[in-house]
This record gives sequence, C-alpha cells and structure tokens, in this order.
Amino acid sequence: MSCLRWWAETVNKRAVVATGNDFYGIPDRQFVSDHSKAKGLAREQLDRVKDEHVRMSLRLQKAFGLRREEALKIRPRWADRGDHLHLKASWTKGGRERTVPIRTREQRALLEQAKRLALPQRLLDHHARRCQWQSPSAHRYSVP
Repeated sequence: MSCLRWWAETVNKRAVVATGNDFYGIPDRQFVSDHSKAKGLAREQLDRVKDEHVRMSLRLQKAFGLRREEALKIRPRWADRGDHLHLKASWTKGGRERTVPIRTREQRALLEQAKRLALPQRLLDHHARRCQWQSPSAHRYSVP
C-alpha cells in the first residue's frame, strides 16, 4: 500500500488510493508478538542434562532472563556488581552492554553457585567453539 500511495502522490493523483487500509480490509500491522517464543524445560528434563556447565547456563537463563549466548559467555565473578549483573557488549545481542537486576535471594544463591562452577573464567569451557551455542540442537535447551 505504501508503494501505491507513493505512486499516487508522485503522479499527483492522491484520490486514486484510499487513505486508510480499512477501505481495503487490511488489518493494522502488529510489530510486537503477543506470545512468547520461549520453550519451557521441566525440572526432570534439566536433571537429565549431563554437563553441569550447560545445566547452570540453563538455570541462569531462567533465573535472570538471559539469552542463551549471554548465559554461556557470562563470567559470573566479573558480571556480579552486587545489586545487578553487568553484561558485556560482546556477550549480548546487538553488541550493547546491559544490566540485569538481582532481586531475590534465589538469584543471589544461584549466582554464587555459578561463580564457584565457573572458576576462573566463563561458564563455558575455554575450548568450546561458538557454534555450540548457535547450533539448532542447542535451541532445545532454551528456558523461558
């Protein structure tokens, strides 16, 4: 419709195309989805994950609302700023730093566990490649 309206304006015939989409029965566009794309992971499914680092990553995703890549790249000791997690630009979508508040005792306890597990660096093994958290099979481990 925007192309048609542009054409009508260019040839100075605006009246040829109706100004509203209602006339043509075209519904308003929806820019934001009204349903979540996240997949749930039951406790028994989480218990079946053998790698303790991946399991911790999944728990961090759920507790803090982190994206998969953020949860795998996070360096818990570095990110913990007391009342919030500070996520580096290289860990986040779009390359923008962001902060996530730590609001509950459960979040704090989980973060302390992650710190102990991730000594001395990030949660993911140093030798693991980027494709591990971008592979289609990794998507099944996403947690809402």
